[in-house]
Amino acid sequence: MTRPSISSSQATSSSPLQSCREVTKTCIPIVDCTDKIKTFKVKFQDEKVTGIIKFHRYIPDFLCQLIPVSDDDKQKVSEYYLQNKAVSYSATRAESESDKVTSLTSQKEHKTVLSHKVASEPQAPSNKNEPRVTSVELHADIDKARAAKLKETEKTLLQQAMTHLIDSTHSSPLLTANDLIVLKAHYGPSHIKSIPQSLIKPEALSQFLQPSIPPLDHFKKRPDHEKTYSECKKVILKDAAAYEFFPERFKHYDEFKTLLASADTDQLHLLSKEALTKDICKQAILKHGRAALIFLLNQRPELIDYSMCQLVIANRHKRECVNKAVLKTLEEQRPDLVDYNLCLTAVQTNQEVISAIPSRILRSDTSSTLYIQSCRFGAHRVTNFPSEIKSYDFYKQACLVNGDVLQHVPEDILDENLILAACEAGFLEASESELPSQFFTEKYLIAAVKAHASFLPEVPLIYRTKNICEVAMFNGGENAIQAIPEIYKKEWDSDFYLKVAKQNIFCTFEYIPADKLTPEICEFIVMKYPYELGGVPEKYLNLEFCQKVCQEDYQAIKYLPGEHLSQSLTEIFLRRCSIKDVRKVIDSNRWGWNAESQNQLLKHLIQLYQKDPNLHFRSTQQKVLLISLLSKAKTEKWLQPLGIELNEPLLQLAEEALNLTQFNETDNILPILENTKRYIPALRKLAIRGSKCQIGIAADSTIDKNARKAALGLTPQEPLDDSSLPSNNLLYETVDPLVKLGAISGVNNPFLNNLYQTASTNSKFRPNSLDKGEEIESYIKANTQKPIELKELPTQFQGSDVLFAGGRAIKTESEQQTHYLKIQRKGEPLEDFIREGLIYKYIEEHPELKQKIKSQLPVHKATISIPYESLPTITKECSDELEIIEIEGQKYVHVFHYTASPNYCAYAHKKNTASRDPYENGKEGLKRAVHDLGLLASLGLCLTSILPALHTTKNLRRWLIFHGIFGFDNELAQTGVFDGWLASGTDKADMGYDGIRDIGDSVIFGELTDTFINEDLNPEAHSKEVLEKLIFANLIGEGLLTSQLLAARLLRDKPVYYYRNEEGVKEICEMIESCFSEFVSGYFLLSNKKERSLKEILGVSNEESDKWLRRSAIEILYWTAKQPDEEAFLDNPDKERPVDFEKQDCYSAHLESMKLSEDLFPEQHQHDFRYPKDFMSLNHFTLGTRNSNFVLTSLVRGITKLSAGILST
Repeated sequence: MTRPSISSSQATSSSPLQSCREVTKTCIPIVDCTDKIKTFKVKFQDEKVTGIIKFHRYIPDFLCQLIPVSDDDKQKVSEYYLQNKAVSYSATRAESESDKVTSLTSQKEHKTVLSHKVASEPQAPSNKNEPRVTSVELHADIDKARAAKLKETEKTLLQQAMTHLIDSTHSSPLLTANDLIVLKAHYGPSHIKSIPQSLIKPEALSQFLQPSIPPLDHFKKRPDHEKTYSECKKVILKDAAAYEFFPERFKHYDEFKTLLASADTDQLHLLSKEALTKDICKQAILKHGRAALIFLLNQRPELIDYSMCQLVIANRHKRECVNKAVLKTLEEQRPDLVDYNLCLTAVQTNQEVISAIPSRILRSDTSSTLYIQSCRFGAHRVTNFPSEIKSYDFYKQACLVNGDVLQHVPEDILDENLILAACEAGFLEASESELPSQFFTEKYLIAAVKAHASFLPEVPLIYRTKNICEVAMFNGGENAIQAIPEIYKKEWDSDFYLKVAKQNIFCTFEYIPADKLTPEICEFIVMKYPYELGGVPEKYLNLEFCQKVCQEDYQAIKYLPGEHLSQSLTEIFLRRCSIKDVRKVIDSNRWGWNAESQNQLLKHLIQLYQKDPNLHFRSTQQKVLLISLLSKAKTEKWLQPLGIELNEPLLQLAEEALNLTQFNETDNILPILENTKRYIPALRKLAIRGSKCQIGIAADSTIDKNARKAALGLTPQEPLDDSSLPSNNLLYETVDPLVKLGAISGVNNPFLNNLYQTASTNSKFRPNSLDKGEEIESYIKANTQKPIELKELPTQFQGSDVLFAGGRAIKTESEQQTHYLKIQRKGEPLEDFIREGLIYKYIEEHPELKQKIKSQLPVHKATISIPYESLPTITKECSDELEIIEIEGQKYVHVFHYTASPNYCAYAHKKNTASRDPYENGKEGLKRAVHDLGLLASLGLCLTSILPALHTTKNLRRWLIFHGIFGFDNELAQTGVFDGWLASGTDKADMGYDGIRDIGDSVIFGELTDTFINEDLNPEAHSKEVLEKLIFANLIGEGLLTSQLLAARLLRDKPVYYYRNEEGVKEICEMIESCFSEFVSGYFLLSNKKERSLKEILGVSNEESDKWLRRSAIEILYWTAKQPDEEAFLDNPDKERPVDFEKQDCYSAHLESMKLSEDLFPEQHQHDFRYPKDFMSLNHFTLGTRNSNFVLTSLVRGITKLSAGILST
């Protein structure tokens, strides 16, 4: 049977609108409105049948005659056509020929975008000519790919606007209001603001700059049924107050509640008591501290646990530390949580809370410690303490905490020990009254000066003995040293001053008389403070001394007098410099460079470059440094070597540097490339970087007009070649991942630029088998809105053998198969809950697909609603709260019943202790999972929760493997630190013994841009078409990385798991190669395209592949191996190091000497990071440290290159 529709040619006329009006003249109020579909009941003209009309969320309400049709909206209508799905519809009653709905003879010409339930079975027509309409659906033309693509009309308007921008001058602006509207729609408002106003026509400027309605105000006024999920997510990220105006159907989403809890403590009241969960409470307390804890204690005290209280009690931040109100509220609402340890932490954090400590705690035997700690910053509190605790020992301990307590000690117990204790605690320095003469004894003064050397100037000169001054020399700063009489300074010899230089961290040349200086003293001082290099006597400032100092700290070169700056020292600087130093070199006034030294350094750099361009200038920072210096030197009269003709290596260097800088810094590089054949290709590669660069190039009048047009594709050009692609040897480059590079904010990922370029230039990319994926999506949408049946608890779960399966699932086991019951989680959208079962059902119904999947997927049995009371009692162990619904006064829960193998719940990173080889199940499960990850990617199905990774667990900021792509145009940085890699970061990754898990958490290619919303994603950085591909690549990359992180967790307790053990290295190499090869195999499995190998996708030779695999494996072993006393440090990060800790061969021990392994990282850098405190967040280990980089550099680079290879197919 053919399906009548309006053809695509007719869609451009007014007939769709007229037909829609004709059909919906008797529109009945809305029945249902979800985030994606608007559903209407309608009666057609002279018809008894009531049908269902469903409109996609983006179609304006005027299609249903709810609001008038504007001219702008009419243009939108022409993009769509209506099609009757169920039965033939005769247009004989139409008033005019233009109203007819014609038939399609071939359904292959069009594809259904939406497919949903029909309200009732269609009645059999009594007359074949009598119309019977049961549903009207909206369809898009098949020629329009699912991924967003610019239409030809939009392309023309965009090209016209960009041409106007390029041709505009300050004296003759050409940009019109329409141009600005087009540019704003494509590039976003933030980039359009960077266009100089002098390039815009005055009338357009005044029109375009009209104040707009604030986004939140606009959001408030819109009807609830028009507000979509993605729109709600975007607006709540900008303003948490928007939650109040969310449709009720969205308010229960956990994601929105968590974002609200993280955003502002003043907005917590918007959450109802029922909406609060334990996880949301913890997130709110992490973000807002005591204010959130007090609020939540009054709202849902039963959700608060001891760990949440500790987060507030141990917070020493002045504005967020514990106060009396916290303890009082805790005692009122949850007295069971208030114990001695909690109170002790509270008093140590804020001494004023002693008065709020419950009396039951203060009456305990250990209460004296609480009172003593409360004296730390308030000795006067002693007068209010109970007399029964004021013993001699109490006063002694209190004096050691705060010397001022001495003023409150009764005279009958005051003795020399109490006075000495007070002096050691700084009593003499803190005392503002005139000191009694009894304190001016050498014993007391030595104790006081040792505690606080700054007290020495307060000591009368007659009491400043040589012994007291010696103590000050070893402990004091500048003020204390100046207070030492000159006679003692002359008496002390060089050996004494050498000891001072070694022991006193403040010691500089000002401390030591010039005649007492020795080379050894100078070396110790300069090693601590490189800026003291200028104070070294001329007689000691030889080349050997300078090289030794600069090898230790290469930045010391900045402080050398020009005449001592040799070429060998310049080479040391060049090998070790970071991009942060680029700015220090260029801007000498700001960073304190000696002008003569800077000039000498510039000359040496150019001489070194001319001597051998490839010897020293290999790393990113060196290239950027050299180009910046050469560009600066070009304008300096004193520097003549640039008069020579620019040679090929310099041009190549400039082109490479152009790809690594911000657009607003390219003015140092572009002049070198100008008037060369590489000028336009270099600009084109820069333009690929994103919206900011494209607007910047178009608006930059210093760049040749024709070059700008060519770079932006406004004139025909030859395809870009691969000459500037990163060298494959960068895959296994020995990069120290802890280095912070300043301008690029971390170790760079040179292959990100290749990924940019591929996503931007391959406009024909579609996942290999996307048509099949869209068929699955249509199947899901057709079944999603079918009513869920009310049934009893399945018989398999009515016995006593029901077990807890983790999360919100239970199971019953048998030898052949295991029955599982998964319950809808509180706040989980129903369509998301249903989706997983429908995908399994589709696969089961299509054997040709099922047999290609290597994972043992569950078999769908039923998705039903069962009485809540019928759930087994074991469900109380569920870590997730359950979604409970009421139907006719009875409580129900939605459940998904399926069968799977007994191993389905076994995570891949867990050992199988019952097996002969406890690691085999996990390893094979990872390979199966990655194979199917590739197969699903070829269908366009991207798994969004394969790796629940966070950049920081403190605010649930999602981690992105290709972070540098999404935030800023200039970022090529390695991605950032990975939180909780041995805990929440990988605990529930969806890979297990059976392979891939929970493929319901997936989004089809073409809808990623609308659903993938992240705090660090700038939606204006790229066009929607490019962004869709980059998100696709990011999700692929995270899946590949997941396999290796889980493999590391699985294997790290093996004896061979050590970066110098060849057996361990070989095993990790095989895991990387096997998993990545499985992914490539799965991706091409359903395609007609020729299957390609991993090496072909990576574009590497056998030798390059082996080197990359080995380097990646060694880095994984080095950074993920167990560290000495790891478990003990996790419980107590401040515990003492084990014996010979610094002699261990691991990164934690290497950092004790402020360096990493010299074998792995030949170019050594100093680091002040320490294990474990700098490698932990919220008591969990991180891969990376502080605000730094992800440490598996080579692995991420390989994944980036592989993802780019997939996008190039």
